[in-house]
Amino acid sequence: MRFQSKYENLVVTYKPKMTEYLRTGQRAGTTPGMRAEFGGNLHIFDSEVAQRRHRWTDEERIELEKFLIDRSAFNSDYTLAFDQLLPDYIEMWAVERDLSIGANFKRRCAKVWSEDDETINQCKNNVVPGTDLCAEHQPKAAQAGMLSTVSHKE
Repeated sequence: MRFQSKYENLVVTYKPKMTEYLRTGQRAGTTPGMRAEFGGNLHIFDSEVAQRRHRWTDEERIELEKFLIDRSAFNSDYTLAFDQLLPDYIEMWAVERDLSIGANFKRRCAKVWSEDDETINQCKNNVVPGTDLCAEHQPKAAQAGMLSTVSHKE
């Protein structure tokens, strides 16, 4: 799953890295941590890319995805990426937990642009339900509530 942050370089720790030491001061072992690191121009965290990079199991990746969705910061500090749909396993889990995601979750507008050919900007508004764009970026006919139709007279 792809998540998108409104902050640059956001890091959300799920399980911290743990290093155990013996009484002698020698390191006994290290348990790797799990965290979501948002990066790139659009501040994206892709759990499947992170899974391959850190060699997580599918179960560990899914645990992290559920953790990210279940946090109070979901839909405020970060949300699903604008092109990300909820996988069935998350949808069923959310229904069981009575979480208000699915058709009601907030996504950011898909409108992107570049002002200097180096930086990519994305609209920060939430989408109009049933579309990929916010109200400001809807086509003019959709904003007026009209459908364009062509009639043929015989």
